[in-house]
Amino acid sequence: MHCSSRPMPTSPRLAPSRAQSCQGNRSPRDRWRTERGGGRFRIIDTVAKNLLFRWTSSISTPVGALVLGVVLFGLMFGISHIAGIKRGSPQEDYLIDGVLGLLALLIALSWVSQISRTVGPFGSGVQVRIRDVTAALRKHRVKMPWFSYVRPASVGTVALMVCGLVTSFALLAMYWPEAQHILQRSTRLTLAAVVAGTFFVVRYFRRSAEAVLAATSGPPIVLLRSFRDDTGHAGGPFKGLSWTFEQMLGFALRPFGPLVAIGKPGEQLPPHGAARTYRTNDTWQGIALDLMATAKLIVMIAGTTTGLQWELDRILEHDWQDKLLIVLPSLSGADQDARLRALSRGLAGSRWQGCLSGLSDEDIVAMRLEPNGSAVVIRAHGYRRNTYLLRDAIRVALYDLWCQADAIDGAHTKARIAAADDERFG
Repeated sequence: MHCSSRPMPTSPRLAPSRAQSCQGNRSPRDRWRTERGGGRFRIIDTVAKNLLFRWTSSISTPVGALVLGVVLFGLMFGISHIAGIKRGSPQEDYLIDGVLGLLALLIALSWVSQISRTVGPFGSGVQVRIRDVTAALRKHRVKMPWFSYVRPASVGTVALMVCGLVTSFALLAMYWPEAQHILQRSTRLTLAAVVAGTFFVVRYFRRSAEAVLAATSGPPIVLLRSFRDDTGHAGGPFKGLSWTFEQMLGFALRPFGPLVAIGKPGEQLPPHGAARTYRTNDTWQGIALDLMATAKLIVMIAGTTTGLQWELDRILEHDWQDKLLIVLPSLSGADQDARLRALSRGLAGSRWQGCLSGLSDEDIVAMRLEPNGSAVVIRAHGYRRNTYLLRDAIRVALYDLWCQADAIDGAHTKARIAAADDERFG
């Protein structure tokens, strides 16, 4: 899509020269981009001009590192077989050492690539490293107690389950030797059953939103979404090891406060992710207003339902948009376009009417509303396959939201001090 741009020197900027202070002079190189259709939004790319990251992003995850190790050792055994290297010979030791060294080097390379990634307005202008964004957000972290979302009894239950299976296997092998080959064949099935049982136990012992808020001192992070988004939209290259989008959000937001949401009426077990509080169809709006009023951050998964529209109307009505972060799940095509159109209709009649007109991009992660009637859009290419990249994109959005608020609060504080001094000293 062809994009035109015009300079607006008064626009806020994501990347100050010193990210740790959350302040800095505004850069004249920042641009407001106007897409076809007359939208008013600024685009921030989480990854900017870092080819090394694009090559190594898959290695940075535990699953990626495991797959890389399996591939390298498979190549090693293939080379050993072709070259006729004997088992236990010095040549095989040298080959193993070389493979381990190469694996360590590639993992270290991916780690260096991760911390050296830069962000900035559409990949240009003044940029800041991801680790500086993380350092700037450190003051907003909340210390969460152990077992914040899950009761400690879950650990004992899983331990008893594992001990029972191990004891059963040992007794069968001891008193029924003929069953050893059956036990060997059923090992994978048993491991799968343990994993499935662990997920069930964790869901069964999850704390309610009320219990989570009582155990923590900070204000909540409220998650607003359609109930249909409680499942699906998994991220990651391996479907069996994927998280839901809500779990990925929880991973990104975990350090900054308790994540709570209103649960779907009638569900038997709360899903993984935000802690749930359950209300009837007649009372959920009151608790939603109470949660949004006391929230440190409101995270809304863009959707098309009337409930989300009501929540967005209340946010704009009470001027809570300064703590609103709108996120898009890992979708593509018509579904994402429908969510963006529904969001644009929800902003009709407000100062943000038409600000998202013409916006269409499959790599959009989040967006927020600026006081001047424009929007800031956070993009991250490839975040569907990388939970860590989604986490960093969310942190970039929080950096843009909270650090700008910190700068404004600092300016107001200085103004009040100056006014008090003028009044005191005449």
